[in-house]
Amino acid sequence: MDTDLSYGILPFDQREGCWRALLVHHLHGGHWAFPKGHPEPGETAIECATRELLEETGLEVVQILRDGPFIEHYTFDMKGRHIDKTVKYFAARVSGSIKVQEEELLDCRWVPINDAPALLTFPEARRLLDEAIHAIPELG
Repeated sequence: MDTDLSYGILPFDQREGCWRALLVHHLHGGHWAFPKGHPEPGETAIECATRELLEETGLEVVQILRDGPFIEHYTFDMKGRHIDKTVKYFAARVSGSIKVQEEELLDCRWVPINDAPALLTFPEARRLLDEAIHAIPELG
């Protein structure tokens, strides 16, 4: 079994007193989730997560909302290989104008955090969002 590690941002913002999460629709796999990607040599986890957010969505991190990551773990098969995947996400308040990276994403969408679970494809992503909402008082 091969292992794979990525880093990402759980992107949040607040409009008119309502917290929203940005969800991305991945081109490869067609699922709704959060922006993430692989680190470049010498890059820290936060640097990778922040860069991937900017590349995929055009958005920038304004504030990390909690020290330490939220961890997603799952397995899948790809091209005859069994992959054990770990993604470490950092919850952050983000800002800017959305610019979808068409090489990686079909779409991205701001969703009220209470509505986001219905759009997220996988149970592990829904668990992550729920964990973030309960761990970060501002989001609750």
